[in-house]
Amino acid sequence: MFFKAKDIDLKCTHCSEITAYQKASIVCPHCGGTILQAEYDLEELVHSHWKDQLSTRYPSLWRYHELLPLFDLNHIVTLGEGWTPLIHAQRFGKLIGLDHLYIKDERQN
Repeated sequence: MFFKAKDIDLKCTHCSEITAYQKASIVCPHCGGTILQAEYDLEELVHSHWKDQLSTRYPSLWRYHELLPLFDLNHIVTLGEGWTPLIHAQRFGKLIGLDHLYIKDERQN
């Protein structure tokens, strides 16, 4: 099972307008809102046993390609991105009242 970008809808968080993903867009075509949330039909993904396949894939961002706006897997370009660690920020978390605060260390990209 491979989701393609055409299987992704974009929902405007301002007016709730839903449009099919066709190309990268930064604004809602209806109201001009600037936050578009990706929406997927995850039922097909669940039935394809997608989670079981993840552990056998190369540990990078692209292992989640079904959830990314791709039209063709043959056009992936990578610089080794992804797989940066989450660091448990215990002391800072206690300072602001959170027991489970983690910070993503993106410096490694």
